[in-house]
This record gives sequence, C-alpha cells and structure tokens, in this order.
Amino acid sequence: MEMIFINRIDLIPVRETEEYIDYITEKEVGRSAYNKEEPFNRDYDDSDIRKYIKEIENKLDTDFKSKLLPIYKDDLLTLPTVEEVCGLKSDLKTKCPEKQLNYFKEDKDKFIGWYWLRNKHYSAYFCYSHCPSGYASCNYASDVVYVRLMLRMKKEN
Repeated sequence: MEMIFINRIDLIPVRETEEYIDYITEKEVGRSAYNKEEPFNRDYDDSDIRKYIKEIENKLDTDFKSKLLPIYKDDLLTLPTVEEVCGLKSDLKTKCPEKQLNYFKEDKDKFIGWYWLRNKHYSAYFCYSHCPSGYASCNYASDVVYVRLMLRMKKEN
C-alpha cells in the first residue's frame, strides 16, 4: 500500500483486501457542524455533515470517481468510525481493538486535531476523536469540528 494524492490532498492507506484499499485523508478537508440547525439529533444518514461530504464527492473528477467503491451505503466518501480510529464502541467505554485500523494503533503522532466520527453517542451528541492522543469523546452536533474523510479504491487488476 502506498500513499496517493488527489487535488492536493494526501491519502493514506489504512486497510487493504484483495478487492480494495481504504484510504483516509492525511489532513482535514474542512470544518463543519454535524447538524447546523434543529433537530440536532439527526443521525449521520440525515445529517448536515453527510450533505457537506456529498458536496465534496460531487466535485471529484469523474475519472477518479470511477476508481472508487461505495464505502458507506452508496457514499464514495465518509467519516471514519470511533471503532476504526480509537478501538472503542459508540459508548466510548467498551473496547474493540480488533476493529481499530493499524494506522491508528501504530503512530498516534501522525496528525493533530479534533475530528468528527460517524457514530452517534446519544441524543444530539456525536463522537469525535483527538489525535495524536487517541482520546475519544462526544460533542454537541452544532459545534464545528475538523472533517477527515475515508474512501475505498478498487485495486487494479
């Protein structure tokens, strides 16, 4: 697996199978609230942040998009989960290290910042993580936090 670049954004490989490689953006692609307006407790599927990510997806080059596979439902871009980044379930207490991506186990000093994750913690609170500490918490949906994206690229034959 090797790092690739799109539109001046570095993509770091974080998971590989026989069919695909999952990448995460090395740095944030922007900042957004999870839900900017009420109701603030909308799940990821109906959230403002998912709409924001869809706008980014729609701006991707057609040739590049043709190399991608859906990574979450029909989305080509998504947020990572708290399991993938921190090895925790959405309750932020139960450990599940087998689901944590090796990239986040190996070197937590690779990036710094607070990043939204796809998980809803409860009500209008959503999970986010701090890197490099590996700390996971939840925050009110209307707060603005950095966004890092994941995508899934088909392996070439």
